[in-house]
Amino acid sequence: MRGKPERRPWLVNDDDHTIVNTYAAEYRGLVQYYLLAGDVYRLNRVHWVMLTSLLKTLACKHDSSVSKMAAAYKATVETPFGPRRCFQASVERGSRKPLVARFGGIPLKRQKNAVLVDRRPVQVASRRTELITRLVAGRCEMCEQTVAARVEGNHGRPATQDPRGLPGMPYLHSRRAASRATHGVITREPVAGKPARRVREGGVGKGLRSTSPTPYLAVQRFTPLLAEAARPCRHSPGDRWYVDETYVKIAGRWAYLYRAIDQYGQVIDVLASERRDQLAARRFFHRALAHGRRPVEVTTDKAPVYPRILDELVPEACHVDARWENNRIESDHSRLKARLRPMRGLKRLRSAQTISTGHALVQNIRRGHYELATDTEPRLRLAAAFIELAHAI
Repeated sequence: MRGKPERRPWLVNDDDHTIVNTYAAEYRGLVQYYLLAGDVYRLNRVHWVMLTSLLKTLACKHDSSVSKMAAAYKATVETPFGPRRCFQASVERGSRKPLVARFGGIPLKRQKNAVLVDRRPVQVASRRTELITRLVAGRCEMCEQTVAARVEGNHGRPATQDPRGLPGMPYLHSRRAASRATHGVITREPVAGKPARRVREGGVGKGLRSTSPTPYLAVQRFTPLLAEAARPCRHSPGDRWYVDETYVKIAGRWAYLYRAIDQYGQVIDVLASERRDQLAARRFFHRALAHGRRPVEVTTDKAPVYPRILDELVPEACHVDARWENNRIESDHSRLKARLRPMRGLKRLRSAQTISTGHALVQNIRRGHYELATDTEPRLRLAAAFIELAHAI
């Protein structure tokens, strides 16, 4: 077994009991199956890998470290072979017996009379994550008041209301109003003894603590609307294109992100793809050529698919693939990577496409490639452009 244990991002939104119980069920079923084997002790390596992945998942959820999670959930259980260390999470239920999920604590010793115990899974009508349950509750977790009637920022400053009259839905009327609106659930206490992270982008007011999916959901909701509203104001791309692909990690796997800029630094288009092949390259160029002017020169790397695609779609363009000629787009990737690096990772290809499109929109507005806020200072151009776009959506 090679490699490094990784966390499971799709479990981050579940509660601690569900996360521990998921890992425990998989490990328990594997160990019980091999208890009749003489070398069952070899599963200690599997135990370490799954335990490390469990602790990393909990650390990602609570924005903490693996060592702190191990100290918080460590416990001891009695077995026929003596006490064993395990990791457990419990849910108190008032007068009833608490729910306990326990990972580990199974002696890896051969049992000749072992019996496989297959537990029948509990049938549920629908599965809701912890985030959905907290959002449906419709109450503030700091003051215990219901927030169905309105959304407040900084606990007392009303956010801009939807002009359509829908309750509890902030409306992106201006950049200032959007920065004060609360789009998610407010957490009551810091997690794992660390100060709560303040989200400075994505529509959460200063001083409010918000769960990590809050800005993520806002980006997924408003990025396509803003990009479509700004499309008529965009400058035509130049006639010299620089095309390249970079790597992004999606759900623990590397994917490809095709990007193109012109000689003025304007991002022409982006495309996220699971494969780096001729089909993906053709699809990217079809999208890029739909923005207007056709290029007279296209600079790429030495990937074998580009000459065939360019001869098919833009035969009049000069293809340049010399060494060092593509440094402009290579260095432009760093601006996007600087935004992706602090994130906890992406789960879907669609999310990578939306985020990269939004980053390209913001980058082009800051560089003056849109007829938006042209009479504003460069440092205030982005805020003024969002105020203009807010009226369009």
